[in-house]
Amino acid sequence: MNKSQLKAKAKAILNENPLGFIFEQNTADYNFLLRIFQGHPEYSIKVGSGISNIYIAKGLEYSTRCFFITRIDGSTSDISYIRSIDGATSKISDIKCACRSSIKHIIDGVRARVVYGLDKCPIGGDRLTPTNTHIDHYNLPFDEVCNAWLKNQNIEFVHSCLNDSKVDHVQEISFASNALRDSFISFHNHNTHLRAVSKTANLSTLRKGKR
Repeated sequence: MNKSQLKAKAKAILNENPLGFIFEQNTADYNFLLRIFQGHPEYSIKVGSGISNIYIAKGLEYSTRCFFITRIDGSTSDISYIRSIDGATSKISDIKCACRSSIKHIIDGVRARVVYGLDKCPIGGDRLTPTNTHIDHYNLPFDEVCNAWLKNQNIEFVHSCLNDSKVDHVQEISFASNALRDSFISFHNHNTHLRAVSKTANLSTLRKGKR
């Protein structure tokens, strides 16, 4: 489907179901929404610790109905299907989703080493908790890591080596080629580092610094 068709389908799903409706995992609508949400420019921030469910509610800013995700840690976030689709159809966007999927175990490892209640955010000094902790790329932001790696890759070939896979019950784009996956992981680990920061620092202080 092209962008217009994807948007029409997402809009129909949004309007044909009542407010408060929770999509059951592995249904056609649930998997369709997961697939398009991966194209959102702030997908990693929206998803956070991982997706528990998707539901429909009124948006906080304009009071119009929209999609929300509930994270594994119980926190929630709205997510725009329009922004997701506008960024979801390019081959580079798909490749970046696979890149993020390939380093999920590394991000999870950093998160697992946080001593909640004792460790502090290196930016603002807030104590880190299971609900306020984000994992930040420093030295080189994730998007720039992807762009730098892709400079030496054949986009068409890399895109042909992607597939859909299920990770932690979430449908994601991943590398079908172990060689490409390992190539990106190695490049990522040599060019950037990860650290646990507070949600406040990640969404305000650090974001301003990366503009």
